[in-house]
Amino acid sequence: MTNEYRIRISNNLEHRWSDGAAKITVADEIRIHGGNRVAILGPSVSGKTTLLRILGALDRPDSGKIEYRLPGRWPVVWSKKNFSVGNLRRNFGFVFQDARLIPYLNVFENTLSAPLSRGDTGRGGTKKQRKKILSLMKKVGLDITKDLEEDSSQNRNFLERSVLRIGNPNSGRRFLRRYPDNLSGGEKRRIALLRALLADPLVLFADEPTSGVDRETASIVMNTLTEWAHNVSEGRLLVFVTHSPREALEHADRWLVFANAEGESHHYRLEKRDREFIEKQVERQRNRLEHSLQHFGNTS
Repeated sequence: MTNEYRIRISNNLEHRWSDGAAKITVADEIRIHGGNRVAILGPSVSGKTTLLRILGALDRPDSGKIEYRLPGRWPVVWSKKNFSVGNLRRNFGFVFQDARLIPYLNVFENTLSAPLSRGDTGRGGTKKQRKKILSLMKKVGLDITKDLEEDSSQNRNFLERSVLRIGNPNSGRRFLRRYPDNLSGGEKRRIALLRALLADPLVLFADEPTSGVDRETASIVMNTLTEWAHNVSEGRLLVFVTHSPREALEHADRWLVFANAEGESHHYRLEKRDREFIEKQVERQRNRLEHSLQHFGNTS
């Protein structure tokens, strides 16, 4: 973990929904450092995704501010009064809950959309670039070593064959030409993750990256995110939303939890929590499951 914080959340941060029926606030100032893996937890509709979008400079807070200190940049402040954050978002990567694949682009085009938007043509034929692509593909469960050996001179063909491994290996290039509407949830999630990693962000925001996918895909996604964030020398920062205390315990080292403010049913306050608190949440979840199974067994 680097000593310099990457993101600072002011203690007066507040966001209200447009109908004014609910709001989120922050209990204390929160500093997030490079190398952190941060999990955001809380009840449904408590503001987890909203906070993630505010941290990613996609939505504005109604009061308070977010301050960013990224390597080689002057501090940038994101608040209701700031109308521009310059090129700040070029340092961010996003994996949205619904994958957010571009509907009019096929699988191959979606995979390269984020790197291309940053000016990376992906045409580099150098050994270093090919190794980077190979490493990223393996991280999302795509073994393409054979393809790399067969053709290392044509980068586009190499990438095309790599993406094919996500789908049915017998489907050939038909999978590569498929559009998001014809993909499963797991396929969409892995392509979205690959797209984010190829953009090589400094900060990666993931909104419930394992929701709606099978256990194998969930494991691949979370292990890939954790391994990416472990590159401490670059001070990478992972921030992800999850409903699962167990997932948060296994893959995070910082925990931010939304809880109902006392006496206000539609007011959720963000608090810093420690590992012991999350461990207790995991234990409670396990006990509830065991109780439910026992009750089911007694009534069957």
